Amino acid sequence: MELLEELDPGERADARATLTTVVFGTDAGHIPISEWLEAARSGPGVLVLDGVLAAGVHVGDRIAAELVGAGDVLQPWRREDEELLACGVEWRALVPSRLALLDNAFAQRAVPWPQITGALLRRAGRRTRRLNLQRAISSQPRLEVRLALLLWHLAARWGRVEPGGIRLPLARDGFDPG
Repeated sequence: MELLEELDPGERADARATLTTVVFGTDAGHIPISEWLEAARSGPGVLVLDGVLAAGVHVGDRIAAELVGAGDVLQPWRREDEELLACGVEWRALVPSRLALLDNAFAQRAVPWPQITGALLRRAGRRTRRLNLQRAISSQPRLEVRLALLLWHLAARWGRVEPGGIRLPLARDGFDPG
């Protein structure tokens, strides 16, 4: 998850000293992420450092969920993105989580290191690919196929290889990415 891995050691030290930003934590439950996203509106967004969040997107009487976790970059929804369709987004932390505010001031401080912007763009691209995969999974007509595919998808992201196979840590009261 290291944003600085493409920099040489000297550049890394300089970038670490320059690119400090606000980091905030949240307990499991509903989170007021819209406030944090608004604060990052003119920058890259909010970076999930650790934990797992669920975004519930409401359209009419339907809800679609997206799971995001460490390394994902979140941006605010803009009015013009929603066009004529009324929708809402509700965020929940499934476990205690930490996030970093990547606002315009952060973006300005990162200018000397374009590799960091490139790394953030690659993360946004990975999130889009995972969301498209999730959409394809949810369109499978058979429930048992959807469940198997979803578990494989989650295992690829958060699973741990153990002697008996891949373990996807699930806590009794919810997801536990450990």
